[in-house]
Amino acid sequence: MIAVNVNLVHVVIAAIASMVVGALWYSPALFGKPWSAFMGYSPKSLKDAQAKMGPLYGLSFVAALLMAYVHQHRLPAHLTRPHGGGSSPLGLTY
Repeated sequence: MIAVNVNLVHVVIAAIASMVVGALWYSPALFGKPWSAFMGYSPKSLKDAQAKMGPLYGLSFVAALLMAYVHQHRLPAHLTRPHGGGSSPLGLTY
């Protein structure tokens, strides 16, 4: 069996950071107002939609956890290959 060294604390921190960046990105302080105007949302329709978003936020957090776990697991092996040649995960030789 292959040993997998993944720091779960870093995975959780990365997932939380992903959610924080998303919250800031769509906040009125950054791009929330232009985005809602472009999408044609009124303040009332945004409030109604936000009431139903709990499960989607949970799903987004689980997806961020999965993405952070995969990156933590795969990137160190990719970054520690010698520069003398090797192959990418797609089978391309460099």
